[in-house]
Amino acid sequence: MRGFLVGLGTGAVLGLLFAPRRGEETREQLRSKANDLMDTANEQTDKLKAVAAKIQEQVANLRQPKTETDGQ
Repeated sequence: MRGFLVGLGTGAVLGLLFAPRRGEETREQLRSKANDLMDTANEQTDKLKAVAAKIQEQVANLRQPKTETDGQ
């Protein structure tokens, strides 16, 4: 019986410690995480655009005909 009561008390305490947040707090946390994710996605998109522009520039330079003085 004592083991049952200890288990019951432990379960109750753990249940309170790990109980979900209030709805408002949960929505705010989700909103914050979504904003962080959007910021990261925008930063990565900007980096990718910069890399793509550099690659386009390099390809354009490769397509230009070489002059005789370029190789010397």
